[in-house]
Amino acid sequence: MYGRTFTFETYELTLPDGTLVTHSVGKLKGEKTTLTETDWEEWQSLVRAGEGEDLGIEEKEVKGQVLSFRRQRFTLSNGTEFIWSVGEPKSH
Repeated sequence: MYGRTFTFETYELTLPDGTLVTHSVGKLKGEKTTLTETDWEEWQSLVRAGEGEDLGIEEKEVKGQVLSFRRQRFTLSNGTEFIWSVGEPKSH
């Protein structure tokens, strides 16, 4: 992704009401692979300020259900870039 290699682990959970939740965690191979507490605090302030670059919505089918993922790219002051994506069931 963007010239960098990532490894993703995807977790699928079924809530008591039957809702399927998918959670993916990606790690950058080679360079910085985790965010510090300071990084997360900066990211939260960028989210509150609406500073994420909108990368649109990507739809994926997971176990027969179509999910819509809103994707945003964030760049921290130290140059760290990452994409945050949250998936929700697609509304018809």
